[in-house]
Amino acid sequence: MANQLCVNNCIYVGLSADQLMAQLRTQGIDNIKQVKSALMEQTGHITILKNSKEDLHFPLITDGKVNIDVLEVLNHDENWLMKQLTCQGFAGVEEIFLAEYLDEELKITPYPTSH
Repeated sequence: MANQLCVNNCIYVGLSADQLMAQLRTQGIDNIKQVKSALMEQTGHITILKNSKEDLHFPLITDGKVNIDVLEVLNHDENWLMKQLTCQGFAGVEEIFLAEYLDEELKITPYPTSH
């Protein structure tokens, strides 16, 4: 299924089509099809996840939760992710504070272990 712009969400946050496209242009995006997902920040700015792993600036795991959109952009699935975690000695995503995909490697910052 193709990605679609959720007009109701734009209206809900008071974002016109002109404002949306202006914010996208400031981030180097000239076509809505380049956007995998978008998040309206409290500051009114839009944070964009592009459909391209060349410009991936989002973490794969935050606070023990997987960002499925990032996983899809990387063309991987949850099985791949679990293998990566297992290879690095982790049993599951709930152990991970932050995981980023950098230089084609998963860089993991775990939660501290309690003593």
